Amino acid sequence: MASGLEEQIARLEAVATRLEKVSLGGKKKAAAADEVELSEGAEEFVEFRKNEVEAALKAIENIPDYVKGVEALGVKIRAAYDNVTDYVCKSDSCKQPTPEELQKAVAPIIEAIGHYDGLIYSRKKGMMDWQFHHKALHASMDALIWVSMKPPGGMPKTQAQSGMESTDFNLNKIIMNKPCSDENKAFAVAMKAMGKRMTEIVKAHYKTGLPWSGTKSVLEASGAPAANTTAAPAATEEKAPEPKKAAPKKEAKKPKGDIADELSKGLAITGSLKKVKKSQRNKYKKEKISGKVSTGPKKAKAKKKLPDPRKNKRGKTWFLEYFQEGLITIDTEFLPNLDASVGLFIASCLNCQFLVAEGVKLKSIVIDGCKRVQVQSGDIVSTVEMVNSQNCTLWLNGVTPALTIDKCDSPKIVLMPPCYDQEKQCEILTSNVTAGNVELPPVGDADGKVLPIPEQFFFKVDKETQTGECTTMQHAG
Repeated sequence: MASGLEEQIARLEAVATRLEKVSLGGKKKAAAADEVELSEGAEEFVEFRKNEVEAALKAIENIPDYVKGVEALGVKIRAAYDNVTDYVCKSDSCKQPTPEELQKAVAPIIEAIGHYDGLIYSRKKGMMDWQFHHKALHASMDALIWVSMKPPGGMPKTQAQSGMESTDFNLNKIIMNKPCSDENKAFAVAMKAMGKRMTEIVKAHYKTGLPWSGTKSVLEASGAPAANTTAAPAATEEKAPEPKKAAPKKEAKKPKGDIADELSKGLAITGSLKKVKKSQRNKYKKEKISGKVSTGPKKAKAKKKLPDPRKNKRGKTWFLEYFQEGLITIDTEFLPNLDASVGLFIASCLNCQFLVAEGVKLKSIVIDGCKRVQVQSGDIVSTVEMVNSQNCTLWLNGVTPALTIDKCDSPKIVLMPPCYDQEKQCEILTSNVTAGNVELPPVGDADGKVLPIPEQFFFKVDKETQTGECTTMQHAG
């Protein structure tokens, strides 16, 4: 009787073991079915979270002497970047969320924006000393709103870039606030690198927003495993320890031979090479790839076809319009009756050069609405003006009393020796100028200097005298 009972117990144990194995195998298959291969953009964003974001978070943690009794600076930003990484990865397996789902899915980002906004306007003692840190982190959180944008409602790359530009602006103020500690400098450098990398990823993969190529809900889908900074160990069945085997003797390294001989042994030598995906091959890309390599600056392009070049004289001013390509020499043969009472007006020209002949003296020169145009002047009686132009260069090669630049992008002013060596220097007035430079000629054996035209200013109000003082913002890094 006892032996029969023992046999039944053994059979039940065997059945239970088989059922456990079947159940475990089913779970593994279900988990494998739920796995979704991440897109190239999501993979790059995960690497961005592990590298640039983690470096910025560590730099924030290293900043000493933050206000006591206030939550650490990096807590909210860490939660926000973890959330946005998870959200980006979910877009490969989920459907586009509704506005209500979006609010819940990006709650950590919204919370971080409100947190840093509250710190900016906090009246707590000591908080004003950290206002630029708070503003930089707040702008960094604003940049993350790109995940909710899709044309025509908004452009993700524009939101990401504008947010990081605002971040850089406040980081520059931290650096210029003397004395600036090494920890603050490291914080600024890491934040700038993080913002630059995120903008690159958005421009490369998410110009029109997240893809949303699945059917799941972002609220029901589990967190993307690729969004974690550390991978969790896989669950395995416990096995009896195997007896240790003697370690094989290491073979002596053979000298490297011809690469063809190594490849002929098989594909093991290429096992560590990165696998090229189908989407990365030129023949499968939507855009056409040209094998032509071009150098030099890009030529400006007109939005619409320009009329034929023309020149005409109105009163005492010669008008030159719609010239494209080539070198145009300004002399009495090209423009009759040139003298010191005649002005020159260059308008709507592209990719060309104007050279005022030696000995020709003009009343004034005006450059309006031109792109990638270069003008070399001689002696000027009145002024030289540049308005609404892009990537234009002025070579001042004579007496020039004054120069005015307004609403121009990337202008370059070169003061040549005949202009620079005058007793009275050229007076330069600028307004709404971006990325402008003034080049000075070399003095002696020294190289010539390049002076940037200021774009940002620091305005300080004196409370006692109720007056304002404006100084140029000096950028570092």
